Parts: sequence; structure tokens; C-alpha cells
Amino acid sequence: MKIRLLTAAGVWMVLLGIVYLPQLASSEEKERKEEINLVNYPVHAIHFITNDKAEMADLMERIKQKKDDSIGGVKEKLSQDKLLVTSGTSLEHLPQSTDEQSIAAHVDKVKQDPALQKLLHAQLKNGNRIYIYGGLTSEFFKELLLLKEMKIKAKVGDSEGFFIFGERLEAFSKEKGPLKASARTELEEASIISFTLDEQDQHQYYEAHITGGGNSRIDQEEICIQEILFHQSRLADLLMEEQ
Repeated sequence: MKIRLLTAAGVWMVLLGIVYLPQLASSEEKERKEEINLVNYPVHAIHFITNDKAEMADLMERIKQKKDDSIGGVKEKLSQDKLLVTSGTSLEHLPQSTDEQSIAAHVDKVKQDPALQKLLHAQLKNGNRIYIYGGLTSEFFKELLLLKEMKIKAKVGDSEGFFIFGERLEAFSKEKGPLKASARTELEEASIISFTLDEQDQHQYYEAHITGGGNSRIDQEEICIQEILFHQSRLADLLMEEQ
């Protein structure tokens, strides 16, 4: 299995100062996580929208039973209720009183359900982070979430502005000079894309490219869910470090 968080075609992400997080935690990072006291840790919750809760439960059990280090500190956070995972056909059983709430859905389910698209759009507007996984471009992600525009804060050298997906870089600080980075022209399909409207979030936009890891639908879905959980766990780590 190979997970690419940054490709040659995506070097512009570095130019815009967007941080991508590693899929596999190093041994040093894992040892550090084992020493962290999770008592005062922020609680992150993620809700997977699925038509088959039993299948989702089986996938979660497979992930929890992994003996390798591929999910870093996820299992520890799950066991201490610092990472809450729920699932359902809609937003029933959505955890309350969490520091961050995220919602995830497979691209096939979202594109077949206009009502779900409206629901995810509303949740995005409410400040939640949305993940869509299973293979899609950033342009299709924007379309599925019913967004007229999707932008992230960007910084190139001493200039600041917004990167607008599918369009351009737009400077908002003329005193510092115009931005001179070009946008990505091709539409590369990612395995996972997540986005929040919070422009102060350093990880406002995230995408992962996964190859290998099994040919079956279940195997591929397990890998995507595992990567989403790892990313959500790392976001919790970063939030804790900032406090």
C-alpha cells in the first residue's frame, strides 16, 4: 500500500503553505504519543454516513485489531473516548459537546443522494469538517457540497491571499505585492478530500492519494477509513500542542 499526500503535480500546495500530514507515524512519534496524558485531550468526533452500520462496525473492528503501527495513536484515543466514531444513514447519534465534529461519506453515496448533498452543505456551513472518500477531484468535491466557490488562505513569500480551486490566486494584501504562483491546471483524482470553511485552520483542506492495499471494495474502504481516522487523530494532536 502506498499513500501519497503530495505529488509532483501538487507542489503548489507547498508554495501555498498547506501542511500535509504523514499516514504512518514514526517510531519516535508513536513513543511520544504513548507518553501523552489524554485526560485533558480535546475530543474529536467523526460520523460516517453509511447504509450498512454492521459493515461499518466490522471495518472499525478490523482497524482496531491491527497489530502494526499504521494508525499511530488512533487506538489509544478510541479506547479513551478522545476520538468518537459513530455511523448511520443520516446524522442520527451525532456526538455532542466535542471540540471538533467531522462527517464522512463515500463519494458514491453522496453523488446519488441530492438530499445528502444539501445536508453536508448545511453541516459545512455550521462549521463542521467534511470528508468525502472513494475517489474524486477537488472540483467534484466542490460540486457535491453545492459550493459556488472553494478557497483556502494562501501565503507565497511575503504575499498573502486566497487560493481559489479551479480558478486563480487572489491577492488580498496589495501592499505586499501580487501573488505570483500558478494554480494546479489538471484535475487529479484523490482517494480522500476533506474541507472546512474555517480559514484560520492551518489544515483547512486535505487530500490523500492511496494506491494498493487490496482490490476489493471492502479493503479499499477500510484503507480510506483508516487514513481518515489517522488524520483526525493527528488534528487532535496539533490542537493539543497549540493549547
